[in-house]
Amino acid sequence: MIKLPIYKAVIGDETDGVYLLSLVEQPAVESHLQCFDKDKPKMMFKAEDDEKRMAVGVIMCADRLIYRRTDEGYEYYLYFDKAVIEDMAQKMIKDGVTNTFTFHHNDNEGVTGIECRELFIKNTDRGINPTGFEDVEEGSLFGSFKINNEDVWEKVKDGSFGISLEGYFGYEQKMNKVINDEYDEIINLLEEYINKKKKK
Repeated sequence: MIKLPIYKAVIGDETDGVYLLSLVEQPAVESHLQCFDKDKPKMMFKAEDDEKRMAVGVIMCADRLIYRRTDEGYEYYLYFDKAVIEDMAQKMIKDGVTNTFTFHHNDNEGVTGIECRELFIKNTDRGINPTGFEDVEEGSLFGSFKINNEDVWEKVKDGSFGISLEGYFGYEQKMNKVINDEYDEIINLLEEYINKKKKK
């Protein structure tokens, strides 16, 4: 069995962090996106109040390993710990990206009519444990949204949409031993890729 390296996402400077959210029908891991597993229905939006059109959804799970594969074919796991998620949430508010949505990560398909009313972090000890998401990890980031877009609301109600995010993050290797020395090049390739994207 080949062991893949594990990296922790970090916010290294002011240019790191989330820059938009996207509605996707089959959340999956993509090369430069932090996305959810398509086989995890609990990642979907959940309609809470039909009259007020309020919905809640997971934005990022804490300490969950996310499989990644770069364009060059390198495979590894990435995770966001509780501290990074807290910093990420604060930066989302500061940068004003909580209402910036697209469809399926298509920059040409902006979504209107979605208003973020709150971001909150699951903390059962403080009584913050949204119904229907009891098995989501402590420290995970959630959002509550008012959906004024009719098409989006219908898909939220039937469970078609999940939330996926796009962002720039640094990487810190947490696993000391890997089977293949080739994986040592991953972090350099990731940094080069991120730097190129930031300069565009």
